[in-house]
Amino acid sequence: MRKVYRSIKTRLTFVTVAFSLFVTVILVVFSLVQLQGVVRTNLLQSVEFNLHLVAELMQRDIEYLDRLRLSAINNPQTTRFLLDEYEDPRTIRDLHTGLNEDVMQNPVAYRELHFRRLVVADADLSRRVQLVFLTDRIPLMPITLGLLSDFAEDAQKQWAGIKVDPLAPQAAEPVLYRVSPVLSSEDGAKIGYIYLAISTNVISRPLSGYRFLDEGNLYLQVGEANYQLADGQFVEVELNFYDMRPTSDATLNATTDIFSFQGENGGRYLAVSSPLGQTGLVLTQTFPTGLVLQETYFVVRLLLLICLGVFILGVLVALYLSRIINRPVRQIGQQVQAIASGDFVPNPHIEWDNEFGEIGRGINQLARDVDALIQSRVESEKRKRDLEYKMLQSQINPHFLYNSLNSIKWMATIQNATGIAEITVSLSRLLKSIAKIDRAVVPLSQELALLEDYFVISRYRYGGSITSQVDVPDELLDCDIPIFTLQPIVENAIFHGIEANGGIGTVSVSACLSGDVLEVTVEDDGIGMDDDTIQSVLKAEGTDNQGLFQKVGIYNVHTRIQYEFGTEYGLRIESQPGEFTRVIVRIPFSGGCGAI
Repeated sequence: MRKVYRSIKTRLTFVTVAFSLFVTVILVVFSLVQLQGVVRTNLLQSVEFNLHLVAELMQRDIEYLDRLRLSAINNPQTTRFLLDEYEDPRTIRDLHTGLNEDVMQNPVAYRELHFRRLVVADADLSRRVQLVFLTDRIPLMPITLGLLSDFAEDAQKQWAGIKVDPLAPQAAEPVLYRVSPVLSSEDGAKIGYIYLAISTNVISRPLSGYRFLDEGNLYLQVGEANYQLADGQFVEVELNFYDMRPTSDATLNATTDIFSFQGENGGRYLAVSSPLGQTGLVLTQTFPTGLVLQETYFVVRLLLLICLGVFILGVLVALYLSRIINRPVRQIGQQVQAIASGDFVPNPHIEWDNEFGEIGRGINQLARDVDALIQSRVESEKRKRDLEYKMLQSQINPHFLYNSLNSIKWMATIQNATGIAEITVSLSRLLKSIAKIDRAVVPLSQELALLEDYFVISRYRYGGSITSQVDVPDELLDCDIPIFTLQPIVENAIFHGIEANGGIGTVSVSACLSGDVLEVTVEDDGIGMDDDTIQSVLKAEGTDNQGLFQKVGIYNVHTRIQYEFGTEYGLRIESQPGEFTRVIVRIPFSGGCGAI
């Protein structure tokens, strides 16, 4: 199957644009979340501040007007009037004069003209004293005496509601009223009522400069009744707030409440409520939560423009990066293809003064090195062929050598020189084995046979003072071992261990398995070695060996094993000066061995 080619330029452009788009989206989402939070907080605090401001104005005027009621309740003349069984006209006149003075001294009632009516009536509503606004004055005729009977039922500590004044039914303006009982100071019995009616302008006038939110409504709660405020009108409504729950938004005033609810149309709304002090009246502003989004539209458009700009900038950056990267990559690719096709001529045009120039210089240097390597390999092969030719020219005919050694053996036998015959046979077998070996590894049995012939020659060389011991289990004889591994070690033991100790000693060879490692041990009882000598032997000893194999010593054997099997294998030398030297050959357990 043909591999699909993917352009780095395309991927670079895609990654750059995608990254820019990703960052832009994250930025927009994060900004919108933060912006909505800020806009929501600012909007709620703005609504709360405006509500609190108008609520303070309303509270101030209402509390000023309510002082008329409190003054009437606490006025001793009121008590005398309500308890006067003889209906003394002076009592009525004194009470009326006192109430009128209170109205004239009240700044809101007199100057702002918010006062409408103040009535003091007995418990049976049969006797009344009335103080009214000038335009609303009507006489207290018998027909009007029963008009306050409904209001007597609303006697309470708070404002009762907004209604048309029953004593001025022709008036178009409703009034905010409250009815309070008057109690006897002696037994606490109810002896009368105080009726106070004030103009709703006390509420609508501060709202003249109030900012009504789009799709929002303003409500006034008076007692149990709720009124919607719009264009100075008070329309009593029934609030249907579903799934109402408080929010976690921070408020500027501790008395402010903010909650969310579901409207009749199914949408979610927010409501901010601010009480008018201790009057019992509460102003509530509601508006849809979608208004927060409307407030963020301008900023959203600005963010979208910024995102578009960032996206376009990302595209331009991607195109620029593609331009400054694509050309060098293309030229470097062409040079690599030229090298692959066998053209090793360096290209100086790819050695720019940037990171790609470093790659270009590296590729040119690679071309020079490959060309030099090929030339060196050609020269090496040529020298190898010349050397092989010379070796063939100088090679001794092994059959001539074997026949000559065989003649020496028979002559020694005829002359009864058995030692000469035995050493000749061993040397003949040794040379024959060496000449026939054509592979890197041999069975351990073959290596031990070669070693036995070498022992025979060595015993005659040293006059029979050197003995050998071989203790290798039969099941390990088929294990593979690198050729000529044990002979250099035995030769080193004889030359440097036993010969230096007087030429008398024993060399023992044994083998065992240690896990999956074959360990062959060559031990002598010669002069031994110290630690420094051991280290020098394993690092460079053996290059001047003049034994059977020139330049094949312990260092050569150790290095050859590590090159072949790894650094965890090789030779380990244990020695005690004056006592022994033990060389342990560690090689992997060969699969050619018999089952253990």
